[in-house]
Amino acid sequence: MVKGVGVNGGSALRATYIPFKQGSKRIVVRYPIKPALDYTLNDDVKFEKDFDFTHGGKLHGLGPDKSVTGGKSVRPDGWSARVTFAKI
Repeated sequence: MVKGVGVNGGSALRATYIPFKQGSKRIVVRYPIKPALDYTLNDDVKFEKDFDFTHGGKLHGLGPDKSVTGGKSVRPDGWSARVTFAKI
C-alpha cells in the first residue's frame, strides 16, 4: 500500500512485474468477498514512466477460488475476468 498516490491523493497498491521467459511473474491475492448476484470491478491505473508496452499486458482481475486462466475453457465452477491491452 502506497499512501498519497491514489485517486484524489488516496492510497494505492503498487505492483512490480518481474520479467521472465513467459512474460512476468504472477501476482495472486485471495481476498474473500460476500456472495452477491453481481459485482463491479473498477481500476484506476497509472503506469510508471519507463513501463514497457512492447508486448502488451493484462491488468489484475477477478475470479472464484477455482479460477480459469491461461486461455482454458470456462467451467460452471471456474471463470476469470480482466482487462488486457496490446500495442497497436
